[in-house]
Amino acid sequence: MKINYARKVAGKYYRDVRAGLHNPPMDDATTILLAKTVLSIKL
Repeated sequence: MKINYARKVAGKYYRDVRAGLHNPPMDDATTILLAKTVLSIKL
């Protein structure tokens, strides 16, 4: 069962990365998210 779960998780990450290549996030939203993450501000 663990192998099946790991494959599902890996498959989800793969799809997310592939989707991001074709549909990149908005630059301003990305910059704000990264800044908040670096500064440890709650989202």
